[in-house]
Amino acid sequence: PQDVQTVFEGSLKHGTLSIQNDLVAYDRIRTIINNELSPVLAGQARAKDVAPIVDQKLAKLFRRLRP
Repeated sequence: PQDVQTVFEGSLKHGTLSIQNDLVAYDRIRTIINNELSPVLAGQARAKDVAPIVDQKLAKLFRRLRP
């Protein structure tokens, strides 16, 4: 039990939260990026061709999120 407590207290002192806890719509942003970059990572598309599509989709999402 003492070792578990030490680890837990250390994680609170030295740990950091994931960006997904701080960024609005992180899940939707990540989905867009993952879906569009998958062909690039698989060697089926070029990043320079996919980047404008990612930019357009993210811009559309951000416009919808703006109050």
